[in-house]
Amino acid sequence: MANAPLWHHLLGALSGGGVLFLLALFGGMGIGDVKLFALLGWVIGWPNVILAFLIACSLGAAVGGILRLSGTIQRRQPVPFGPFLALGTLLSFLFGPNIISAYLSFIG
Repeated sequence: MANAPLWHHLLGALSGGGVLFLLALFGGMGIGDVKLFALLGWVIGWPNVILAFLIACSLGAAVGGILRLSGTIQRRQPVPFGPFLALGTLLSFLFGPNIISAYLSFIG
């Protein structure tokens, strides 16, 4: 990531913020999440922003499901997504190339 060209970072910011902005237009996300993920997308760049988003969604769904099944939250009660975005970005930053190469070796 240190040797990545500037356009990788720009594309990461635009795609990360853009996807969440589309979700925010339909009421599924807050603007704070959009701004946070645009910044995080700038930091980790283009290929890793996809992985960060997938990890964040997976972790958010797992934790939300556990909270729902345990009765801690009610149906349609919002769960903050920012911590999952941050954790997904951190995991992608630290282990992104390893995760991507393991996945690619697994599928083919």
